[in-house]
Amino acid sequence: MKLLLKSLLLSAVFLSFSFCLVAAEQSGTVDPVETKFRSAFPNLTDTVLNPTPIENMYEVVSAGRILYYFPDTSHLMFGALVDKDGINLTQMRLVEELPLDKAVKIGTGPKKVIEVTDPDCPYCRKASQFFADKDELVTRYVFFYPLMEIHPDAAKKSAFILSSKDRAAAYHQVMDGKYDTVPLPEFEDNRWLEDHLRLTQLIGVRSTPQFWIDGENIQGANISELERLISPPKTD
Repeated sequence: MKLLLKSLLLSAVFLSFSFCLVAAEQSGTVDPVETKFRSAFPNLTDTVLNPTPIENMYEVVSAGRILYYFPDTSHLMFGALVDKDGINLTQMRLVEELPLDKAVKIGTGPKKVIEVTDPDCPYCRKASQFFADKDELVTRYVFFYPLMEIHPDAAKKSAFILSSKDRAAAYHQVMDGKYDTVPLPEFEDNRWLEDHLRLTQLIGVRSTPQFWIDGENIQGANISELERLISPPKTD
């Protein structure tokens, strides 16, 4: 009799749990797509699922990567999503996920600029000069991707900037050429450059400078395009 009562009690608990789960799914508190995803890919932890404009395709943000999930067939896709205008939507999402607290922050303006640079790249320095008097217009978040094969001192200069107490000041000193002919001061490397190299490679950077402003990617020191994107809207 005790065994029977125990069995009936467990059955009641199970039925109650099942009913609550179904009710939760129907009320929207449990996403059935996410439930299916977790069941199909239990080893993918720390993930976030987001809907996309494409029917039955979901974005999966996992460890700094962007994947795509198809719940109808439980397939995952690795690759870039590009729209009809040639904009790499996957790269744009990866840029949005960059940890800005790891960047060199310059300026206080309302326009956000994500920048990838090499301190010994002449085109990067040209762009840096363009932004030099625009701190009230833009807030720049600078990441480093030193092209070490052609600029052998760029990695050390990048590490110096990232390890400095005043990173913005160190950035300006290096980009203005202060340490082109004199040695860098001694510094304790905080190894942030390793993070920058990993992050810039993750978003597909292969050349410098590059900028992301208002969802647009500008490659090279295209001053006219930079001017267009950061200029305040004209008022009549």
